[in-house]
Amino acid sequence: MDTATIDLRGRSSWDPGALFVEAFGWPCDYPSVRLGDIASTFLPPVASIDDALVVTPAGLDSRTGGIRLRSNRHLGDVYQVGQSESGVRPGDLLVPPGAEQPVLYVTEDLVGSFVARAFTVLRVPEFAPWIWGVLNSGSGKRLRAISSAGRMGSANSRVRVLDLHVPVPPLSAMEAVEPQLRSLIDATIGEEEEAATSWWRTADLRGTEWRFALATPRPELLEAGVPLEALVREIRIGSHSARSMYHPRSAPGDLPVADMAWLRTGRVKSWCSLATDQTVAVTNEADVLIAVYGEAAFARVVPAGLVIDSTIYALSLKDPTLGDGLARYLNSRTGKGARVLRLTGSTAPRLSVRDVRALNVTEQIYKFDVADREIDAPLEERLETLLWT
Repeated sequence: MDTATIDLRGRSSWDPGALFVEAFGWPCDYPSVRLGDIASTFLPPVASIDDALVVTPAGLDSRTGGIRLRSNRHLGDVYQVGQSESGVRPGDLLVPPGAEQPVLYVTEDLVGSFVARAFTVLRVPEFAPWIWGVLNSGSGKRLRAISSAGRMGSANSRVRVLDLHVPVPPLSAMEAVEPQLRSLIDATIGEEEEAATSWWRTADLRGTEWRFALATPRPELLEAGVPLEALVREIRIGSHSARSMYHPRSAPGDLPVADMAWLRTGRVKSWCSLATDQTVAVTNEADVLIAVYGEAAFARVVPAGLVIDSTIYALSLKDPTLGDGLARYLNSRTGKGARVLRLTGSTAPRLSVRDVRALNVTEQIYKFDVADREIDAPLEERLETLLWT
């Protein structure tokens, strides 16, 4: 939540978005300029397509800043990425309507791709990586969020993007961080999930679980690898009753709480008091945490001393050196797909302890190279550190 004290006397408009944008302060001393003075937005030629994969705002990954999933059910006009001056081209920025979604940098890999018209296409003649980094930083996302207050519609979306005031440092400062920014842009290009498709096959459903028989046209793939049970020494889950000891501010002796929100963002929002006799589950060094609920769960290797919420499983491995490889596998398309197959329940899809133990893990976890480590911290935090410190 952002707050500000604003003098409204003599103002012709009390538009919340405009007032908060005016009061917003960047964590730097660089002069700010209106984005519309250094960049432009336009409406590229549109096309109507059927049964094509489309990059949509909902398919972006807020943690990595890249594309998580393309939609094959998109309705409406789209843009196509190409090389023409009048269309979307590499180097442009695609600004989604929501501030929680990342601004997408158009790379050469996207040439030929279709993009939903919901994006605002932003063209920055010089130092597009800097503007991309500013808009995706934690401060930039907060500014985008408050600027949208009280404004609706795609036309207003384009107007408010151009009305944003962004810091522009001296040329030497932008050149100094450009290699790191381009490295982060390259890191956003990753493995994407496959869009759902239809298929059929003849199967004998006697003596087997239907959820597995109906999951894939190649059920033999589900048997690949070894059960996670063979790698895990202990599986723990937090106590629901321990939530009574959570509070939003830390005190001496308190431990940070790892819940599903922390697993997704890495931000600690609750601390647990240990001044009572209530039993809590605490992580050991190099435990792998996975979420109990949800399809888009994120796995993470953690240090000792985190209180596990009742929405989190902590896996203590027999060989802790496999933690990074296991987390990477669970975050991959293959690992996420294997997890989704074992979810039960319709209202809040849940992964049971039995299915955690039976989750098959492929041998690629033994081939994990630290040099290939995925982005650990969310993109916005990495940019916040790079740009302002």
